[in-house]
Amino acid sequence: MSRALFVSAHPDDVELACGGTVLLLKSKGYELHLLICTRGDKGTHDRTLTNVEMMRVRESEQREASRIMGLKYHHFLEYLDGELIYSKELVGEITFHIRRVCPDILITFDPFKRYQLHSDHRSVGLATLDARLSAKLPLYYPNQLREGLDVCEVKEIWLFEPDEANFWLDVSSVWDRRFEMLAAHKSQLEKIMNDVREFITMEAKKSGEKIGASHAEAFRRISFNRSYFYADGT
Repeated sequence: MSRALFVSAHPDDVELACGGTVLLLKSKGYELHLLICTRGDKGTHDRTLTNVEMMRVRESEQREASRIMGLKYHHFLEYLDGELIYSKELVGEITFHIRRVCPDILITFDPFKRYQLHSDHRSVGLATLDARLSAKLPLYYPNQLREGLDVCEVKEIWLFEPDEANFWLDVSSVWDRRFEMLAAHKSQLEKIMNDVREFITMEAKKSGEKIGASHAEAFRRISFNRSYFYADGT
């Protein structure tokens, strides 16, 4: 079975950026995994909530979203929202999960996007790209191999919210279900869902024009195997 690993900074990142892709890959038989590097413990304007309370809310919301997405697995790292910085420790933890899943496709933020204002997003994207390299070489984090994991060479990277897209995935067939998973993230989106839906739909239609589809999601695709066939058959 083909596998895809999504690496995000917060609960809801993947659902917002490429939820149609999640559903499309699932429909094509992919086993889907999600690694979330923070627990989203600061994502609120409500001054009555504590960090711990916010964390519990967002973890609960993610469990429901993951169920709707049909994920095999989702896992939180222990980093704090807004305090995630690039480090070899972060690279090592992402490396562990790449080796654990050994995905055919690794999907994360484009860390080189101009004017990407959230430092957590930049850090996760860059650390994931470096983890792709370390995951395939046995002298990086060798303790992981002693714990029973093996090296993994990723065939594809798809960077969402790209600075410069070179790949558009037709998600028209799953568009009607695109927003169900977002509805699970009530603490973040309930009050602005109409605006979110309008914006995401507008962007998807723009991307769809690139490939003659009603709705598409854009990526920067990096391939390490020219003979590999992509999820849409191209």
